[in-house]
Amino acid sequence: MKLSSSTEGVQQHAETLLHELESAGNAVEKGFIQACRGKNLSSYPLKAALPSLASPSLLDRAQNKPDVEGTLRQLRKQRLKERGSTVYIHPQAKPGLQASEDQRFQLMERIQDFLDSKQKVFLLLGDSGAGKSTFNLHLECELWQRYIKSTGRIPLFINLPAIDKPEQDMIAKQLRKCEFTEPEIRELKVHRKFILI
Repeated sequence: MKLSSSTEGVQQHAETLLHELESAGNAVEKGFIQACRGKNLSSYPLKAALPSLASPSLLDRAQNKPDVEGTLRQLRKQRLKERGSTVYIHPQAKPGLQASEDQRFQLMERIQDFLDSKQKVFLLLGDSGAGKSTFNLHLECELWQRYIKSTGRIPLFINLPAIDKPEQDMIAKQLRKCEFTEPEIRELKVHRKFILI
């Protein structure tokens, strides 16, 4: 018997089997087969995309791939819980320190435009207490809420004063602080992208 992965080949094989079963079956079986033929099965069910697994697949476990999605889920939950449902007023900003007041814009909108572009660095300057860190924490939560499992860029807020020697592998240091294991950190650094905040 030759197997075919094409929809036409599968439909032809199914038709042949139904015909053989119909000719050999009793009245109940014949009624069932006729009911099957009456249904319009327009697509091949095995080609449907399977949902992402909540736990690592058997292949991932066989290859000893760490379950980074589980740890990312925990980090996302923790970050959103820490932020809570605080009232937040989106700040406005200016394109430069000497820019006039009439050049103000909504900072979150400008950040979204930046994230959708190919640009790599967005520098946010302001006086002490102006709300830069608060904005960045809020931005991290916004990005976590929009995070797409397995394909999305991972938002990672790094408080530089809290990292010892941030110029040396600050991503790994921050991930360790977030309780990622060394294999998970390697997996993330090799196969995933980050939005560093």
